[in-house]
Amino acid sequence: MVNKIRKDTDGNEYQVTLEKLNYENEDQKSNDIPEINKILFLHNVHASLKSDKEKARFPFNLYKKTKKKEKWSLEHIHAQNSQSIIKKENQITWLNDHIQSLGNQNNPAFDILIKGMKALKELDEIEPEVFDNMVTDVYAAIKQDANINESKIHSINNLCLVDANTNSKLNNSVFDVKREKIKEREIEGHYIPTCTRNVFMKAYTHFPVNNAYWTESDREAYLNSIEVTYNYFVNSIKRD
Repeated sequence: MVNKIRKDTDGNEYQVTLEKLNYENEDQKSNDIPEINKILFLHNVHASLKSDKEKARFPFNLYKKTKKKEKWSLEHIHAQNSQSIIKKENQITWLNDHIQSLGNQNNPAFDILIKGMKALKELDEIEPEVFDNMVTDVYAAIKQDANINESKIHSINNLCLVDANTNSKLNNSVFDVKREKIKEREIEGHYIPTCTRNVFMKAYTHFPVNNAYWTESDREAYLNSIEVTYNYFVNSIKRD
């Protein structure tokens, strides 16, 4: 059970509930990462328990193997603009991915950004500051187009479990680019937790309107699923 007391920016204490769990709290000094890791792990276990597939079981062996060798980490589903990309080859990969991503939207508002990204590709060397500015502009455009609330970027409904290597592959990518990379990793034989796959396939959302972004309705549907899991295990503990 979540049993934490926290203070808001005014110093007032409040009880932390499931939806208030954060990767990074308002004070930027504390976090709920241990609790989030446990709850998302249980979310995946519960998904296996509910599965109609014959002999469906959670692959504890794969989970433990990854935990031992590569470590598990929390991935922001709607990305936070975090680490700079320095290597030219990685910059080109990012540009190609996001030219395709924005191009798929058929949104004239993205035309200038796409043109700018194509121009950057032609440079012999891309200055880190110039590249970072482009990344920031792409995120800002998507944020505006998808009406994304950045204040909830660290909430549990914007987090999923991935192994550390997959996390590095997804870094600084927008939602639909991450989905393609998740699919590639799984095809290559890497273990992707069921609920993480469900997130990027938008399995929790009934009739998703936009598959390019992680929207507010997607977050609500995902949180509802997590809450079902949370209540299942809390009630099991109470019965015992």
